Amino acid sequence: MKHILTFNWHEGYITLLSKIPDVSLTIVERPKGGYDRWMHEFRPCPRGSRILSMKEALEELRAEKFDAVIANDPTDLLSTHESPVPQFLVVHNRLDTMIALGGGQVDRNNYLDWFKNLVRMVSDLQIVFISPSKKDNWGIDGTVILPGVESEGWGPANGVNPQILWIGNFLKERDLMLGYGFGEEVLRGIPHEIVGINPTLPNSRMTRSLEDLRSLYRDSRAYLNATTHPYEDGYNLALLEAMASGMPIIARSHPGSPVAHGRSGFLSENPESLAVAAKRLMEDRELARSMGEAAREDVLAAYPMSRFVERWAGLLDRKISGWQDRKKYRQERGEIIDRIPAGAETILDIGCGAGTTGRGIRERLGEVQLIGIEKDPGKARDASRIYDRVIETDARTWSPDLMPESIDVLIFADVLEHTEDPKSLLLKYLPYLGPSGVVLMSIPNVRYHKVVKDLAQGQFRYENDGILDRSHLRFFTRQSMIELINEAGLWVEGMSANVDNRYHLVTEGFDLADGKKADIDLGALVVRDQDAAGVQDLFTIQYLFTARKKIDAIFDRVDQLSTQGSELDLVSVLEEARQDQALTGEEKAEIDIKIGEIAARRKRWDEARNAYRRALETLVPGRDERPYLGMGVVELLTGCFQEALLWFKKAYDLNPNSWKSLSGFGMCCHQLGQPDDALYYYGKSLEMEIDQDEIMGLTIELARSLGTPEKALEPLRIFTEKFPFKEGFRTVLASLYYESHRPDEALAEIDRVLFVNKSNREALRLREQILAMDSPAQQVS
Repeated sequence: MKHILTFNWHEGYITLLSKIPDVSLTIVERPKGGYDRWMHEFRPCPRGSRILSMKEALEELRAEKFDAVIANDPTDLLSTHESPVPQFLVVHNRLDTMIALGGGQVDRNNYLDWFKNLVRMVSDLQIVFISPSKKDNWGIDGTVILPGVESEGWGPANGVNPQILWIGNFLKERDLMLGYGFGEEVLRGIPHEIVGINPTLPNSRMTRSLEDLRSLYRDSRAYLNATTHPYEDGYNLALLEAMASGMPIIARSHPGSPVAHGRSGFLSENPESLAVAAKRLMEDRELARSMGEAAREDVLAAYPMSRFVERWAGLLDRKISGWQDRKKYRQERGEIIDRIPAGAETILDIGCGAGTTGRGIRERLGEVQLIGIEKDPGKARDASRIYDRVIETDARTWSPDLMPESIDVLIFADVLEHTEDPKSLLLKYLPYLGPSGVVLMSIPNVRYHKVVKDLAQGQFRYENDGILDRSHLRFFTRQSMIELINEAGLWVEGMSANVDNRYHLVTEGFDLADGKKADIDLGALVVRDQDAAGVQDLFTIQYLFTARKKIDAIFDRVDQLSTQGSELDLVSVLEEARQDQALTGEEKAEIDIKIGEIAARRKRWDEARNAYRRALETLVPGRDERPYLGMGVVELLTGCFQEALLWFKKAYDLNPNSWKSLSGFGMCCHQLGQPDDALYYYGKSLEMEIDQDEIMGLTIELARSLGTPEKALEPLRIFTEKFPFKEGFRTVLASLYYESHRPDEALAEIDRVLFVNKSNREALRLREQILAMDSPAQQVS
């Protein structure tokens, strides 16, 4: 069932809309003709529909309880334009006619400018014209859906009452389009009945009911239509119903008339000629009957209800389908899900609600591990059907049982504004964020133009939802959001804005390029000298941030710059980043270690030593061997081998599992002329971490130099098993087997090498050498 909100300016057209299958109408009454109620005298209220006040309807529209809005007057959009729900505007009148009926006090171009601005403020609007002539007169894009008339319920006409029937509201007041003066001349001296809201016509009456209207169509001899070209179409709904009832028509000549002269009625621009035709029909009931049958046949063919229903149903289906996709995207916080990095495996959703975001994550990312925190028991229960784990508690007071750095994504979707201390909440969960993890946040913007405008007028009213949600405890501007994120030790990696429809409308006439500024008139005040970002900020409802731990983001930036071959001094970049007051002492020590590594690679030894010493002063003594290792590497590379040994020993004492310390020992001993010790430490290091190409190479070199190649065999065999495609090392392994007098094993390794690369020259040479050693000639000699 499609739930449609519409506005009643025309009971007849609302009744047509009610014929669309699977549609439920909610109707807001609009004051018309001195009445502000549904006119049961014209039509019964459609079955299954309901009538709400404007206030009630707009509350439901804000809650997005409707699938679409059908407006029947541009002023309806003034109340609905802010809603994201798809909207239709049915244009029932020509623009020139509206202006003329208003006494020409409105300039056409000015009105069109106003109208186009209003249209642009609606996010998803389709304009529907009830006739081609009205579309042409407005000169704007839209689709035409002609009205339809049903074959059932109208007629059959019997014409027992020899009178002319004329139906219309405010015929005299709208003489310009409805041709009252013309029709009055036609009907002078001829029996007739005028029906409709016509307070200035004493001989006019309203119908008592739909059945009363149908009986008028059945019993009256003929129907008068005097609509005037070019101010109105050659027909209206009453004319179509009269023809469907089987009435002959007397009508003013009109290029858009559905009446065929001489077949279904009479057409003339001369009232006297139509008066003669009317009298003829009064006298000849059989002529009236035959023309009425033709009228019914013609109108049902030209204005079938099936076409009206089909066109409207297609429009609604297309619009609502797109809206449901957008609504689902928004409810699931698709803009948050879009920011989840590829490869994320574990996601913690703080304040996960009933799990709609989790459902979207599941659908799009598959089998990730989803953890949610939600204090509302009902919502937590719903979320548990989707999340792997839901902790039913207050995120502010929960003592996490998570492993440090085990979370890839932390989500705070519309959460931080609901807590007294958002910074503390962020800091509480950051230790569980992995080094490459991200924090995703959405936060409402209190500088939104409507809030600012209301403040200027002395108003600050809490609401049930939105920026001034009564449950919000904190309010943020873009700048204060960034400050909060920065103070929590996070780096803003990305920021985007949910901007309302008026932003594009307001900025159309502005050129804000190259630092130009503009004044934004909010009515109650003017916000002066706004650059492009400032203007957008005023129309931003909510900001979305992607952030990372500041220290990780800094290192990633440095690594990226290094990979790109940037000419920037990376040490200076890190030194500048180190000055950030939001960094903790440990984070500054991490930067110092990074500075030491980069400075050492660039042979800036004093800078490296200073950085490592700063790290040693900051880190908790006895907790981290990395600064000691760094100092050892610097002394090793500068030829101070004894000093290097001392630093490596301190690192090893802190962490006996530090294979880097053992490698450092080995390299120092190697340089100090202690090959046996060096070989021993290399071996111990490789036992802990085999993936060390340089140390493996040094081990092979040293073992050969000592004449004991077999000492390198076991670590190299393990190495080649783990890394079988490192062809060069496998060839060396074959050589070591040969040098250790184990030719069969050497040949086996050579076969493995040649299986991968048949043209490996070293392997082929070694194979020939081994085979030659085993030949008979070699044995005889």
